[in-house]
Amino acid sequence: MDGFVNRYSCVLRFGKRGDKACNHYHKEKSEIFYALHGELRVVLQDIVTGEREELHLTAGDNRFIYVPSTVAHVVVSETDDDALLVLA
Repeated sequence: MDGFVNRYSCVLRFGKRGDKACNHYHKEKSEIFYALHGELRVVLQDIVTGEREELHLTAGDNRFIYVPSTVAHVVVSETDDDALLVLA
């Protein structure tokens, strides 16, 4: 995560299993995801190479996901009442 500068932070709340957020990419900025509550699935796809990856975040695992620019991302709630911290 060399060069990452946190310009803003937000918390995304998911009410029920299957709720989705994001589903976009950024040309220049990177983001970092951290599960605050529940379980989340993060689907990443490099818009240049088409390479796709699915990752899981669970609150309490103390794990971050770094999403570089030009990587499309969607976050899917795996349980009810999930929360995701986004640093960008």
